[in-house]
Amino acid sequence: MKTSVSPFQLLDAKTQAVAAFAFAGDGAKVRSFDVVTGGAASRAFKRKAFAGKAGELLSLDAKPPLEKVFIAGLGEKKDLSAHAVRRACGAMAAACQSQGLKSLAMELPPGDAKQAARAAVEAALAASYAFDKYKSKEPGAPKFALEELVVCAPASRRDAGEGAELGRVLGEAANFARELDNEPANVATPEFLAKSALSLQGRGLKVTVFGKKALERLGARALLAVGSGSANEPRLVLMEWGGGKGGVAFVGKGITFDSGGISIKPSQDMDKMKFDKSGACAVIGIMKAVKELKLSQRVVGVFAAAENMPGCRAYKPGDIVRAMNGKTIEVLNTDAEGRVMMADALAFAERQGVDSIIDFATLTGACAVALGDVASGLMYNDDALCERVRRAGEASGERVWPFPNWPEYDEKVKSDFADVKNIGEPGSAGTIAGASFLKLFVGKCKWCHVDIAATAQNVKPKAYIALGATGVGVRLGMEFLLQTER
Repeated sequence: MKTSVSPFQLLDAKTQAVAAFAFAGDGAKVRSFDVVTGGAASRAFKRKAFAGKAGELLSLDAKPPLEKVFIAGLGEKKDLSAHAVRRACGAMAAACQSQGLKSLAMELPPGDAKQAARAAVEAALAASYAFDKYKSKEPGAPKFALEELVVCAPASRRDAGEGAELGRVLGEAANFARELDNEPANVATPEFLAKSALSLQGRGLKVTVFGKKALERLGARALLAVGSGSANEPRLVLMEWGGGKGGVAFVGKGITFDSGGISIKPSQDMDKMKFDKSGACAVIGIMKAVKELKLSQRVVGVFAAAENMPGCRAYKPGDIVRAMNGKTIEVLNTDAEGRVMMADALAFAERQGVDSIIDFATLTGACAVALGDVASGLMYNDDALCERVRRAGEASGERVWPFPNWPEYDEKVKSDFADVKNIGEPGSAGTIAGASFLKLFVGKCKWCHVDIAATAQNVKPKAYIALGATGVGVRLGMEFLLQTER
């Protein structure tokens, strides 16, 4: 999608549709569109079809050459947030998409011009994405895609331009992660994810891929165990931006398909297990944006990729494997494979000499029970890092919520026969048990674990994000980095 910033007023734009915002009860703003809608805007406000409430969207036919006018409600001024603006912008772009409108001019949303323009473009790109590459297209069938977005900013064009460009980079990076994540398991193998990372190499970004023999030399026996039942061999991928030591590492779980292994899953919804690679896709998306923005800080991306299959060489319940950092893991359930694989990914990231680690993993169904699909779970070993990630979640719209971090939870994953077991005691706070396990593999690094099991995919379209992968983690991770850059 082409994006640009215009110094002209909204109604001077040469687009098929225009979009504006109104606060609750702002009839004057609504009536300002009466000329181009033949009075329909006032009539809608008068009969209370639109009152400017948060989440409302008024769609009106317009006089030629304009085709449509959209007015989005923002609710009360005191409740305005970047998240509300993002949702409103996304709703307008999604409406254009569904109605086959190819060009939209949008007035600058309220607030800081740079942040508002960023939110507008991010949301428009998110709303304009759909995974339809495998659908047959009828010859001559119309293509429903928003192709152009113009942000009208007559009073603050420079700031809006910077924000729009940032929104473009972040929006495209998130969509890149979504595209990878939506790919089916017969396409998106561990090798596919590794090649996707390699495609970004160059101009300051270094990518190294470790195959089976290299993993054996590294002592990554936990990752090798998880991938042992599949014909598609596992991979460990290192993506490096900036030299030296320090900085932050983003670590992702990349289970390209999760059958459960020997502890096989029920068949219902097993198709959704192609999304068990969402954490790895988020890391790739983050590193794409880091490269394009040329950040000044050191950033490392690490992800482990494997298929969890019940082949004749598959690891089994009762097995004990040794991770890269020397800790031993008793495998009680092969369907708790993500944490086993992440043990090596985290230990490898810690070896890179970073100051802090943030990992993204579709780790536990229990997280959905606790938080639903509204927020990701956040577990940590450092209060200050936790707060920084939480703030980044609020600013990016990819919210996280902290779980307790008490040592009593760590006791529940201690094994009788190894250093740790890969499932906690029955009914023992499964999401926290997963984090208590991972904590053993980060060494002395400051660390946050983001459980995205419930937020990585939409089982039905939600807000301005279509069915399928959400790209969660990309905007959150980048907001964390950008707050350091400022």
